[in-house]
Amino acid sequence: MSRSPWMPFVALCLLLPACQTPRDTSPGKSAAFQAKYEIEKSLPLDFQVDDELEMDTATGALRVFPMDDKGPRIETRVSAYAKSETEAQAVAESVHISIIKHGQTHRPTIDEHSKPAWNPRHVLVVSYTAYVPAGTSIRMRNVEGIHEVRGRFRGIYLDSRHGDIFLQDAEGPMRLTTREGKITMRNLVGEEIEADTWSGKVDLTQIRARHLTVRTRDGDIRMEGIQAQKILTRSSYGSMELSGLRGDLVAQNKNGQVDIIGLTAGRHEISTTNGDIHIQGATGELAARTTTAAIRIDDFRGEAELESRSGDIQARGRFGQLRCNTKSGKIRARTEPGSTASRAWRFTSQFGEISLGVQQQFP
Repeated sequence: MSRSPWMPFVALCLLLPACQTPRDTSPGKSAAFQAKYEIEKSLPLDFQVDDELEMDTATGALRVFPMDDKGPRIETRVSAYAKSETEAQAVAESVHISIIKHGQTHRPTIDEHSKPAWNPRHVLVVSYTAYVPAGTSIRMRNVEGIHEVRGRFRGIYLDSRHGDIFLQDAEGPMRLTTREGKITMRNLVGEEIEADTWSGKVDLTQIRARHLTVRTRDGDIRMEGIQAQKILTRSSYGSMELSGLRGDLVAQNKNGQVDIIGLTAGRHEISTTNGDIHIQGATGELAARTTTAAIRIDDFRGEAELESRSGDIQARGRFGQLRCNTKSGKIRARTEPGSTASRAWRFTSQFGEISLGVQQQFP
């Protein structure tokens, strides 16, 4: 039976460890919110094999960790902000939270009758820390606040409009989305892994996947130690720093620079509009194209086709095939022993100089 993965928003908020710097979702110390009152509780979970955890948030954050010796549970913290402590205490004590289970899905929910009416003089934040068994499927969504998930879970789907996302030591399919926030991923294994942010940096380390997709509009992309059959990275205004990649790579950048160190196995397509392309220590079949910027490849092994409308092209390596084309830029190519020069090689520049250093004769 199909069901919607999201239920009405619940206000959630969590604290990250020192290694993270989350967006501050507290109301601050304005005149209207000088007092704060907190209530903490622990709610047990009756978890069975293949059960799921699902949490929605309005403002705040979510944390999920593997279950410890205390068993599956959700620890809650209700924080109320108001002009006086008495007022804040009254708001906090009016909130009652329970765990609702639909089929195999567990969901923390503020009881409908205890939801305070909206009042500009009050701010209510509910923090959740969940401890669930390994292999649990997790779905979380919020408007503002961070997400943090650590553990060998079998499927993770995180969605935040304004908040950072931190994910570590997870397995299975993963989809991470935030409009304004940083995405950090560490030591992940999965068939399909996807990270998408409109404005924020994406930082990935030690990822193994069949398909890996990373997209950002205004943020940088950093990858290290990635192994996947297909890797797609896309940015409009951020730079890309990619190192230690294995697999077919498609890197598309509009106005940012692309730097790649260590790219092995497969067919690679690198393209920019106004950003330089620098590739070092790559193997395979490479197509690199830019409109106004420069292309430089060093220590390359394989076949390369390089094209820039108005930028310079530099190429050094052992080439099975090499083609360079620019309209107004310079071309400088140096081949190393083992290159197989042929009549299929092409070097074209309408208005720029061409310099070749070839250690064998063309047939």
